[in-house]
Amino acid sequence: MYQITPEARVTVFGDYIDTELKPEVFDCYDPDYTTDNLPRIPPGSLGARFNWVSGQLTADIEYLQTFEQDKVAVYETPTDGYGMLNATISYRMDIQGWRELEVYLRGSNLTDELAYVHASFVKEQSPLRGRNVVLEMRYQF
Repeated sequence: MYQITPEARVTVFGDYIDTELKPEVFDCYDPDYTTDNLPRIPPGSLGARFNWVSGQLTADIEYLQTFEQDKVAVYETPTDGYGMLNATISYRMDIQGWRELEVYLRGSNLTDELAYVHASFVKEQSPLRGRNVVLEMRYQF
């Protein structure tokens, strides 16, 4: 995270999992066993988020790139990478001095990218949601 100004900051984030199935674990069970990749390992991802706060108004925009997963187990299929663009703007109001009302406008997958979660058991039947915009209101009491 880098604080650009008191109101604005940039965050860079990501993850990557590197695994290896050790063949010696299976040697005693099946001498003809060939090495394989572990199943449903999520692909690496890299993203950046810009966040801006000014009084009761907050806004952020985020881009997440999820990379292709081609290190798959014998019974799996590779999964293509995808990019997601998300944005949120919210306004917070104090009501009667002790209650809080917050109104959000949130857009997800704004580029309407067709994307699959590699780690899902039903990835081919259940892609991630396409472009969507949601108006929400949260009241705390």
